[in-house]
Amino acid sequence: MKRGAARARGRAALFASRGAADPWDDDATPRHGRADATDGAESAPRGPRRRRSRPRRSLAARLRLLVVWLAAGAAGLAAGVRASEPIVARLRPQLLAVERVALVGAERVKDEEVVAALGLRSGTPVLAVDAGELRRRLEALPWVARARVALLRPGRVLVALEEREPVAVALLGSPPTRWWLDSEGVPFLPVGVADARGRAVVVGPEDAKPRAPDPRLAEGVAVARALAAHALPPVREVRVGRDAPSRLPALVLASGTRVTLGPGDLDRKLARLAALLAAGRPEVAAAFEIDLRFGDRMVLRSGPPPADGGGVAAAGGRPPAPYAEAAGKPGLPKTGG
Repeated sequence: MKRGAARARGRAALFASRGAADPWDDDATPRHGRADATDGAESAPRGPRRRRSRPRRSLAARLRLLVVWLAAGAAGLAAGVRASEPIVARLRPQLLAVERVALVGAERVKDEEVVAALGLRSGTPVLAVDAGELRRRLEALPWVARARVALLRPGRVLVALEEREPVAVALLGSPPTRWWLDSEGVPFLPVGVADARGRAVVVGPEDAKPRAPDPRLAEGVAVARALAAHALPPVREVRVGRDAPSRLPALVLASGTRVTLGPGDLDRKLARLAALLAAGRPEVAAAFEIDLRFGDRMVLRSGPPPADGGGVAAAGGRPPAPYAEAAGKPGLPKTGG
């Protein structure tokens, strides 16, 4: 008894020295430092406990979430439909068969030509249609520059065509054959003499191939278009082949006079030619060749034309002795640019 009382007095003295209450004392403050609610004052009754409410999403956020869910559902539905197509095609082939072909952009190409090129028949399974192969067949037609083919389910095929625009007539081969020439320099279809009336004729190189793009023929098309931009009268020929490269391109006017343009500076040369022809000088009418290759000099060559009708073929463009030159003579238009 005496030993237990001594221990109690020792603990009380220890906690008293530290400024804390004895944790074994029932009247002391609880061990964790929280005071009893009944100490010093009468405790108030507790009210109902409130729950924390989550912030509500805004209308825009809910709409975005709805769009995401709808997109995911549509993607899943499309994937399911696409995965089920082989099964449907095997069980109910009439549901995925080609029934109609819609054609857009065809003016010169006939419907029968398109149908024959496609090679599709009513009832052909859509899954057996190769859109790339159909496009290649359509682009093999002479008037078709580019084609697009789209498979629209159920049972529809959409065909969109971009047709070629004839801008000139090309002379190809030996003996020369007339071909329609498009803006890209592709001779795509033979034509008759009557069909080519009023069109510029581009004399191409002998090795130019039909239905194949050629940069030299494309140059001839550019020259033919530039003539109209400078208000020049129609010409008989635009030559981009069958002569020395230094003498090309060249023109053959309606009178038979050859105009040697040579490489480069096309617009300036055509402007000078337009001024010369508008002057109406007799020297110009008597010349068989107008040479515009020498910068500010404009050379007129007169005398009997060569037997081949292609102008002077002397190296460097210098005429032989019998031919007369006129460059910057009085009465001629100024040759400066």
